[in-house]
Order: sequence, then structure tokens, then C-alpha cells
Amino acid sequence: MYFDPEAKRIQVFLPVTLERYAAHYRKRAEEGVITFSQIKNLIQQLNALKDINKEALIENTMNMIVNEDIYYEKNSPVASALDALIAFQVNESNSVEDTV
Repeated sequence: MYFDPEAKRIQVFLPVTLERYAAHYRKRAEEGVITFSQIKNLIQQLNALKDINKEALIENTMNMIVNEDIYYEKNSPVASALDALIAFQVNESNSVEDTV
């Protein structure tokens, strides 16, 4: 796949800052919800994206904690930024359903 960093077409919306997001998922790894390998890969990918194009990673600096409410809160800016949506609902992800 070809990616042109100047095109600035990829945007990832985080419900909190990347630092808080990583801390949340490290905690979830300790709880056994996600593996440490998965969180390491996720954070590496997000950092790489940020290095390539800082504008591609949209961090919410207002939220201090990760909870269900902030995932719903980020849906409006995500929907507003879309030209098109391809969504995959995994399990019973109500946030994805809400965005769609």
C-alpha cells in the first residue's frame, strides 16, 4: 500500500492524549483484556503515524480518563471529518454502532 504523508488523508481520533491512551491500555493489559504485545504494537503504530504527520493523530487534551462516555463523545468529530465510512463492529461495540 502506498501512503503519501503529504496527502494527510489518514486521521486517527483518540479520546484522550496518546500518553493517557497508552497508560489506559497498559492497565488493560495488566488486567488481561489486551496483551502487552498488542499494546506495544498499537502504541508503536500511533507514534509512527504521529512522526510521519502530526496532524493525522487527533488527541483530545480535555479528557483526563478513558471511559465509555468519552468514546461516544469522540464520535461527533469523527463523523464530521468523514468523506466516507467503512466500519467494522467487533463484538458489541456500541460506540461503533453510534458512529455509523
